[in-house]
Amino acid sequence: MMNSEPAVPARPTELKLPNGVADLAEKIPCAERHPGLQLDKFSPPGNQKEQRQALDTVCDAKGSPGLLAALCQRRNTMLEHAGARRFRATTTGSLTLHLARASGLENAGINLHPIYGFACLPGSGLKGMARAYAETVWVADQGCPVAAWNETRSVFGWAVRSEKAKRWRPAGTDDADGSRAGAVVFHDAWPVEWPRLAADIVNNHHREYYDGDGDPGDWEEPNMVSFLSIDSGTAFDFAVSARAGTNDRLVQLACEWLQAALVHEGAGAKTNAGYGRFRLEELPRPAPPRSARRIFTHKLELVTPAFLAGAKQEKDDCDLRSATLRGLLRWWWRTMHAAHLDRTNLLLLETALWGDAQHGAALALSVQPEHTVDPRRFDKTRHRSETGLQYLTYGMDATKRGEREQRYFVDSGACWEVTLSARPGRLKRSRIGADDVFKQGQAALWLLCRYGGIGSKARKGFGSFADVEVEGITDVESCKDIATRLRRVAGLDGCRGSVATSSLDDMLQLEVSTPWRKPRVALNQLGGAIQSFARRIPQESKMALGLPRKNLPTHGHSRYAAPIHYHFAGEKDGTLTLRLTAFPSPKLPNLETSRTVLEELGIHVEHELETRKSKHADRGTQPPVSSVARGNGKSGRPDGPTASLPKSGDHVPATLLKEKTKKGGWRAKHEASGLEGPIQNTADVPAAAEAGQGVSLVVRYVNPQEIAFNWPSERGQAKAQPPGGPPRSGGRSSGKRQRPRKKRK
Repeated sequence: MMNSEPAVPARPTELKLPNGVADLAEKIPCAERHPGLQLDKFSPPGNQKEQRQALDTVCDAKGSPGLLAALCQRRNTMLEHAGARRFRATTTGSLTLHLARASGLENAGINLHPIYGFACLPGSGLKGMARAYAETVWVADQGCPVAAWNETRSVFGWAVRSEKAKRWRPAGTDDADGSRAGAVVFHDAWPVEWPRLAADIVNNHHREYYDGDGDPGDWEEPNMVSFLSIDSGTAFDFAVSARAGTNDRLVQLACEWLQAALVHEGAGAKTNAGYGRFRLEELPRPAPPRSARRIFTHKLELVTPAFLAGAKQEKDDCDLRSATLRGLLRWWWRTMHAAHLDRTNLLLLETALWGDAQHGAALALSVQPEHTVDPRRFDKTRHRSETGLQYLTYGMDATKRGEREQRYFVDSGACWEVTLSARPGRLKRSRIGADDVFKQGQAALWLLCRYGGIGSKARKGFGSFADVEVEGITDVESCKDIATRLRRVAGLDGCRGSVATSSLDDMLQLEVSTPWRKPRVALNQLGGAIQSFARRIPQESKMALGLPRKNLPTHGHSRYAAPIHYHFAGEKDGTLTLRLTAFPSPKLPNLETSRTVLEELGIHVEHELETRKSKHADRGTQPPVSSVARGNGKSGRPDGPTASLPKSGDHVPATLLKEKTKKGGWRAKHEASGLEGPIQNTADVPAAAEAGQGVSLVVRYVNPQEIAFNWPSERGQAKAQPPGGPPRSGGRSSGKRQRPRKKRK
């Protein structure tokens, strides 16, 4: 039907809509809009900044939880009449799917119910992932692969053409005649509650390299693309039912395959990067594959605080993202091969293991936190006297566009469980076994945990992981041997060449033991040593440190990542050891200058730290931010030994903190143990009290992880003298609030 109204004049960020439709859309609040219509009809194409704004609008559409509850009740009745087997599973990380669906946005689609608009998992996709798991994983673990293959045919059905194209079909399997529908029906998986959508990002750091136009150096500008995902912790109901005449065994097998695929392989897109993993509710975890996969699970524990961030860079997404970890593993993996392959063969080998947009990966990983992390804002005002720490954390607490932006961080002691999964890969005509693929992932993880870090400022000593123990890997030479074997297996041992990027063959190493136990103390001392070296060398040599400076040659690039990695490792006696790893770069500004300056840096840092050892003792002063107690994520003691804990009712010296409780109450720190907690009778704190003031408080309760205080009664408050002198104005009151003095003009 034609509309005679003239179209609204279109700007780059608007859709061409009739006046009536455009006026109506503008009157509807974002929260009341249909998410599917907002995504498909009212999201204009544009650059990535405009796409991010469009996706944020889609996320603001809250949907109708009441409508979903009514629909689920009707659906449950239908499934009961169909005799479906049902189970519930919850996402352990982000979930995304249908990124390439037709849309005006770039790779930003997601599967939304066409009528009601909530995110769901289509039954066709669930059937496909269950079939892939059954045919490529389950069949290989069975005693009689031919009989097992025939059972998968019965469950999923077959077509002659597709059967002949499957190279993984067991030898001896008969060719199927004609075609047949499967005996089991896979229903759409609906969410238990209206799922929350989030704007996520994929951040390509080496676009020129993946396009075949350059080397994967640390001077390329990142290319961020936004897309939609479903938050972790979203529960879905899954259902499988039988066609007429189907026996119960086939339905049971279908359920088991689907459950194992959800837990071990993941649903939707980006599963190799850890997206789409589930945990089963009220059901045991499916056993991992035995022969078709190699699986390695290890605990990652932070030794130093990490500035983590997702797409929003807010508290709720300050966590270790599997995609971030995967990107770092790829970086360290390239250092194993960069000096032995040219750009073309390096990219081919990397694609065979890690995949690309057209090829699946032989290596996959997933990450799950072992406990709830407690991100905190970084406040540089608490560390004004620690110039080294201020130097290392430049930009983490800055004022931009008139607003103060404080980055969130996760403190040392936070733990995650990472799972590496490997399957056989293929490069041209060479087959790479799962064991060889597996060793590549393990070697990359070993290098990252020994020399690298995670998050912002990772190359400055933040985000250091504790060492991981990997069988067969004891040093860098072990990693080189593993890389050599892979090139031989892949038929690339005769290739010659190198790429301009970091390589283990050119790596400079330095290890310095320190007496410091607190990460803050060690980072502050390191920062002072680095800053003194940067001030000493001439301006033209600063480029070798990766420091961006004006009026320096850039070779066509405006960004350089530092070629130095500072990593802190925890020793058995509780002290921290610094590992300095440097990679001379031909672009900073040339290889000879880069190597000379980096060698001088190592000598200076070692000498400076040795000097500082005798001048500074680790006295257990407060950490860069509130510590996180290991095991529960609550505010607790910093790392290292502490004094014995006080008892309930004890009067203890404490310091009032600037950070308040959620209800605006006072918090304080017990200096002897490092524990921080609330003052429960905060209304009795004098109005003139100030953050940083030393006071005497009564311990209400205490344990190794947390503490709570009471402001002393009138009798006890007479003893509440700050260290070094009488209390400040208002500090000796009987508990009543006093009016603060007016400041003199």
